[in-house]
Amino acid sequence: MVNLKEIRELTKDLIVLYAEDQPEARINIENILKKFFKEVIIAENGEEGLANFKKHQIDVVITDIRMPKMDGLEMIAEIKKIDIDIPIIITTAFSEVEYFMKSIELGIDKYIIKPIDKNVTLNALYSVAKHINDSKKVKEYEEKMLQEKINKFTASTLEGITNAYPNPSILFDGEKIKFINTAFREIFNSDLLNSLFLGDITIDNLFEQREGFIKSLNDLSGDIRKDRISLQTKDEKRKIYLVIKRTVDLSENKRNTLYTFNDITLSEYQKVKIKSYVNTLEKYVFNLKYKLQKDKIETKKVEVIEKQQKVKEKKKLNDREEILLRREHNKSITNATEYVESLDSDILNDINELAEIENNIDEDIYIFEDDKSLANLQKIAIQFTFYASVITNLFEFEGLSYGVKSLVSLLENVKEEDLNEKNAKKVAIFLKTIREDLTNWRVSIFEQKSVPDIHYLDSSMLSSILQVEVIFSQKEVDSQEDELDIFF
Repeated sequence: MVNLKEIRELTKDLIVLYAEDQPEARINIENILKKFFKEVIIAENGEEGLANFKKHQIDVVITDIRMPKMDGLEMIAEIKKIDIDIPIIITTAFSEVEYFMKSIELGIDKYIIKPIDKNVTLNALYSVAKHINDSKKVKEYEEKMLQEKINKFTASTLEGITNAYPNPSILFDGEKIKFINTAFREIFNSDLLNSLFLGDITIDNLFEQREGFIKSLNDLSGDIRKDRISLQTKDEKRKIYLVIKRTVDLSENKRNTLYTFNDITLSEYQKVKIKSYVNTLEKYVFNLKYKLQKDKIETKKVEVIEKQQKVKEKKKLNDREEILLRREHNKSITNATEYVESLDSDILNDINELAEIENNIDEDIYIFEDDKSLANLQKIAIQFTFYASVITNLFEFEGLSYGVKSLVSLLENVKEEDLNEKNAKKVAIFLKTIREDLTNWRVSIFEQKSVPDIHYLDSSMLSSILQVEVIFSQKEVDSQEDELDIFF
């Protein structure tokens, strides 16, 4: 005797279609089916049964053979065209031998001989439901095995690609390290890596606790200006990395985290060195390179005074003259808000276009880093020429304009023999710094209007420009080289 509880467990989530034209038999079997199946769909003939099959998500079909409009076998044939694997139970009589043989050809799963016996019906239900359940388990197992193969292939592929990637990378499965690439292993000694994998230390223990750097991967903000770490390598060199976090799907229900470390030591160190040289270089710049600007400014003052005198003699100023005069009167303004308000709309429109030039400079520097040719360096010079042409319209920044023009002249006159690999790398770094300073200058003064002194960045930018000249004039200071040795 089949266990009723076991049948219910197997059929509780199934939907059954029952087709029978005889009301008494239909009601009796329907009452039995409702005790086990999630839902029972009733049909009084084969045509109605086929329509219901198409309409509902049927798991099992139970049908009589002889029915009006469309008999059971015709209905089964049409259903099999839709779902060849659907389990089907036929209720039949011994006298229906011809139908019985045809049903075998259609692949019927079970037969219930009329008059219908309750125990026989339950045994048939159990057999069919068990078959459905076993088929689901087989399918789930096959899908699981396939997913595991996909996961292993995906993880293996990711590991292979990451090992070929030059930047150190580490993949976490939750809190557990899944793998580290070759570039990461080259940073630290084997003892430290063993401690990391054994869980004796965390990756955060590898980071130096320095001001201005993140202390833990949990501190990552997604801001590339802040997500920097400092650490000491196995050869006792200090390195600075920009950390980028990515989520990687390696399985159906799990998401892994990949951290990539991008070496920015050189550019960060150069920024620090530039700041430390500002005072010395500023004096050198203004005494040797920009002395002429003082004379030009004095000359401009005289011209302004003369212009003001002429204005007084006029009965009425035209609009353009009034704007120019207001600019000359306000040339001593250092507050950004007041300064921007003193400019006319044409000049502000020109300044807004500087952002596009900055993007072009970035792109040309990137190309130059990949192909350090003289032709690519000249392309950068052209973009700085465009930039200088806009700054030239700002009387208050004539010194800066002259500095950018001097940079252009320097880049245009670089000789092929001076553009070696070492010089090219250094020039690219300083050109990036100059571009960054120009962007900060434009944004802080003309967009944010947040600086009390509009000349706050002049010295830094002019110092960077001078550094480019120092590179090509072979006047590098020996002490700088010594300090760089601890980084490279």
